[in-house]
Amino acid sequence: MDIDVITNNRLDTFNNVFDVFVDETNNDIVFYYFDGALHSGSIRFDETLVGKTITLTEPIPPLATGDQIFGYVIIDGSALSGDTPGIRIDNAERVSISGITLANFKGDGIVIGSLTPNTSVTATEIQRINVVAPGRHGLVIQGVAKENFISGISIDSAGSHGIKLSGPNVLNNEIRNTGTLNGVELFPTSVLNTKDGYGIILDRGASRNLVQPGLIEKNKHGGILLTGATTQNNIIGYREDDLLSFTQPNRINSNGVTADIQRGDGILIEKGAHNNTVRLVSTSGNTRNGVTIKDENTHSNRIFGLMTGNSSGSLDAINILPNEGSGLVIRSGASSNIVGRLDGERFAPGTIGSRDDNNYFISNKNNAVVISGEGTENNIISQSRIGSKSLFQSQGADNGEGGIHLDAGARKNQIGGLSTFAGNIVFSGNKYGLQVSTNATDNLIFGNSFES
Repeated sequence: MDIDVITNNRLDTFNNVFDVFVDETNNDIVFYYFDGALHSGSIRFDETLVGKTITLTEPIPPLATGDQIFGYVIIDGSALSGDTPGIRIDNAERVSISGITLANFKGDGIVIGSLTPNTSVTATEIQRINVVAPGRHGLVIQGVAKENFISGISIDSAGSHGIKLSGPNVLNNEIRNTGTLNGVELFPTSVLNTKDGYGIILDRGASRNLVQPGLIEKNKHGGILLTGATTQNNIIGYREDDLLSFTQPNRINSNGVTADIQRGDGILIEKGAHNNTVRLVSTSGNTRNGVTIKDENTHSNRIFGLMTGNSSGSLDAINILPNEGSGLVIRSGASSNIVGRLDGERFAPGTIGSRDDNNYFISNKNNAVVISGEGTENNIISQSRIGSKSLFQSQGADNGEGGIHLDAGARKNQIGGLSTFAGNIVFSGNKYGLQVSTNATDNLIFGNSFES
């Protein structure tokens, strides 16, 4: 594929207007300039254009197999009419995009996959991309979209959801934080300030995807939503085998609008979503709970290394930011969900930076953990540290109510375990360590310790 190099001098000659058309003979990208020359194929914006704004007068056509766009420029879509997306990849493979900023498009920022039959997108690679103020979603992965790789994407002020993975054929895609330099993460996944949506949503059967939510903050409806009975086997955070050099905390902070009490969880897993994993994620300052797992048939989800109430997401730095509700709530018939390691499972201390697989519940205005409701059964809470002394010796950041609370018909749940690491440790400072209401029956409680 030919690569056309665009330099500052060439762009200035044409008053920063960048017209884009399609060559009908091969459906390839054609960049038309006022000198009458046609330039087809991939494009690299020269280093002389770093930070330059290019205003589109025509939409960028769907990218084709092997197309590449790279360079640190701002592509502005404010002059385009309709719900025009910034970049569309409908039916292609091995597309590569790097470095650009997409600003002010009235539709989605980036769309990977089409709802048109017999189309698919695979092996696309997108790195270090900024999406600013799209009218709809920042990034959409839909249709038949498999094994695409996105790293270091930043989305700010999307009109709806920041990132949306939707559909039963959205499989094995990865949205990652990028690598490190001297222990500092360079380009974490970032979704901020969505106007009418979640930071990240997985729905309608999206499965086996990996999402590392580097910083998900100040999104209207909440941080991350996994919803629907066929949404399964996704990982939020880190896999078991992720490299030790991946030190970026996954922080989900300050999501939700205070006036809207029906929304605002850091992570919400609902409506039958199952077999999903949350690992090495922190949630703090959200207007409801750090994590909520709810509804019948929402089952077999697993959580390791959850930290609440500390916005740094690290054991080394304490920045207290309470969730307005509880740290973790399992309710309304959710069953067989596991929070922490089970007896006999491998314990992974310090696998990601200074974090480990313990759960740390501090600084929630209500309880650390709540299990509630008829049909809410067979859930396990283990390997959790509750109270400010779990992170540092001085008090002052305990949970406003209590440690672990079971009520409203919750039954057959397990609190604790037999192995060294499976038991929960509840430190003083909470109003109570463990409370079981009279209508919560047949629950197993063993192997826990309550310390001053």
